[in-house]
Amino acid sequence: LLNKKITFEMKVSDPTDNDYIGFVVGYVDASNYHYFTWTRSEPSGGTSPPDGWKFQRVENGVTTVLAVDETDYTRGWEQDAQYKVTVHYTSGKTVIHLQGGTLAYANGQTLVSASGNFASGKFAFYCNSQPSITYENLKFEPLYSPTLSLIGNSSMSVEGATSFSDPGATASDPEDGNLTSSVQVSGTVDLQTVGPYVLTYTVTDSSGIEVNATRTVNVVDTTAPVITLTGNSTVQITQGQSYTEEGASATDAVDGDVDVTISGEVDSDAVGSYSIRYTAVDSAGNEASVSRVVNVVAAQQSDPTELIVFADGMAGATWDLGFGAYDQAIGYGTCDNDNGDACSSITWAIVADAERGEVLEVSRIANNQDAGFYIKSSNPYDASEFAGGTIELDIRIISGDPDISMKIDCVYPCTSGNYNLGVVTGNDWQTLRVDINDLVAQDLNLSAVDTGLVIWPTAHAATVFRLDRVRWVSNPDGDSSGTGDTSAPSDTWVNPNFAGPSSRTSYTGYSLYWSDEFAGDSLDTNSWNYELGIGNNGWGNNELQYYRQENTTVREGLLIIEARQQQFGGRQYTSSRLTTQDKVSFTYGRVDIRAALPKGQGIWPALWSLGANFATVGWPRSGEIDIMEMIGGSGREDTVHGTAHWQDSGGVKRDLGDSFSLSGNATLADGFHVYSLVWTPQSLTWYIDDIQYHSMSLDESEDLSAFQKPFFLIFNVAVGGNWPGSPNSNTQFPQRMLVDYVRVFSEDAAAN
Repeated sequence: LLNKKITFEMKVSDPTDNDYIGFVVGYVDASNYHYFTWTRSEPSGGTSPPDGWKFQRVENGVTTVLAVDETDYTRGWEQDAQYKVTVHYTSGKTVIHLQGGTLAYANGQTLVSASGNFASGKFAFYCNSQPSITYENLKFEPLYSPTLSLIGNSSMSVEGATSFSDPGATASDPEDGNLTSSVQVSGTVDLQTVGPYVLTYTVTDSSGIEVNATRTVNVVDTTAPVITLTGNSTVQITQGQSYTEEGASATDAVDGDVDVTISGEVDSDAVGSYSIRYTAVDSAGNEASVSRVVNVVAAQQSDPTELIVFADGMAGATWDLGFGAYDQAIGYGTCDNDNGDACSSITWAIVADAERGEVLEVSRIANNQDAGFYIKSSNPYDASEFAGGTIELDIRIISGDPDISMKIDCVYPCTSGNYNLGVVTGNDWQTLRVDINDLVAQDLNLSAVDTGLVIWPTAHAATVFRLDRVRWVSNPDGDSSGTGDTSAPSDTWVNPNFAGPSSRTSYTGYSLYWSDEFAGDSLDTNSWNYELGIGNNGWGNNELQYYRQENTTVREGLLIIEARQQQFGGRQYTSSRLTTQDKVSFTYGRVDIRAALPKGQGIWPALWSLGANFATVGWPRSGEIDIMEMIGGSGREDTVHGTAHWQDSGGVKRDLGDSFSLSGNATLADGFHVYSLVWTPQSLTWYIDDIQYHSMSLDESEDLSAFQKPFFLIFNVAVGGNWPGSPNSNTQFPQRMLVDYVRVFSEDAAAN
């Protein structure tokens, strides 16, 4: 027997002997069993054996008393008394209950409740020479094991140096009902050490039946180290000037500091563009690399107000994709860095010019097909500093039609449009100048230029011409007010018209305190501020983006924050961060924010709030409430995180948070969801689509004083950082967070 309820009735009708009676459970063999013994009640005082009972274990022939009561004669059995015995015998516990007679057991008494490891074995009645024992109504009934179910998968992976929230387990029992609160978890997960970890979940029901389940958590490291260059990513030195390598450092979320390997050389005596490559590999084999471009220029070309597109027979350092052309004759396909071999209408080559040395020669045939030559960059370049300046190029017509046109592209389909340079007369070298503001007036966006020049014969006629010294020149005295940057979203954006849950416009017991429905065509600066720049240490999280006003727009009833892969301010990415600091703050109430989130490894959108005293007391003393955070990347974009951060009265930083994952294959980027916070003096409660997934109790103690004061809102999309890690080759840009509305309600009884 094991995991059984055993019941029977017994009576002794002959007092002629006074030896042991009882029963045996879990009998495996003569050296391993448990037994209950009981002697007669003798008011006159029985001492051999003493009155009372014992429950004993025999293990490998050694006897151990598990429970005993031989205090006085009332603990023994009475002659002719009818006793009912109940035994619960399980793998984890034995319980013995006795009722009957007129003495100690008249009203029933649990004699034994012994925990331990009890084996499956036989049951028997036990007697040592006592006659006239009657047994009746012997029954064996099953005791059902509890059911233990893991929430989520039994095997899961988590990125090292991030966070792990145990999904937990549920338990129930046919007799005890819900036992989820009794589930015990053992084992730990070390997020700083890659490897498998086992969590063991255990639950024991009231009968002592124990059930276990395990979950394997694999801590993995798939995030490459982050390399930080010491100094600028582009360095310019004058020919003959020695180059000093400033080096780089690398950190990894799991390994910490990682060694950096440097490759590449700079010949400071030879004009040219040189690449220094920095590589770091973490212990998991994840590799990262960045490059520094060192431009060695002749002394006369060192003017920092010039952006070289072509000179001395080569493209300038900014235009890393080099030379190419588009050709209508091949379906507007392109031919790149092949001198036009893949194009039908146009070719080019570096040739020796008698006056200039190495120059660029472009040739095209007369076939009435649109074709043009370009010099291009893989990363859009922010040329805003050249607003009010000129694009200058030296050109010489060798043969054919001298009517020439040009344009500048700013990431397709953004372009300046065609600009006619006119007829270049004669066969001598001439310098042409184009006012950049004229191109901006034709919709050029200087903040994202990806071609230094696109040029072609206007009439698509047979023409051969040469180019030299193509450059952008700034003008400190020019009108630099117009850059053509029309802000996010980029011109390629089309409203996806996402569906998804929405929230109520009113709640019983609440009044609308403040809202922004983003119904206009610009951000309401009476309510919102732009936070700009890179913050301190990447806003305290080693984030990689530069926050700009230009990455925010209000359009079609939506607030749009766009994260771009764009060089600006020494960073490779740009985005926006908005706050209501010093303009809108609130204490207690309900906040509803309907938003559709961006996605991709390294993308980190957040809808959150800080204490209004942040500017004076700092963080975390000000308190922080993260209404919504999501970290992009495979397997993570279905989960919303809600967290509170604060500093207790002892100066210790505290954190409490939880998360919620969508079911199926849905992600938070597939449509709109409503992220809500209900804040009262007694609690903070987080919701997604009105489903509660986290709550935190509050009180008026000094430890939680941060949450007794006003807070303001912050909306941002970060790129990279300690939590999400850096973008990788699968991350597509731009990425956008769309906010339909934000509404703050105050309780009618305590409007703030």
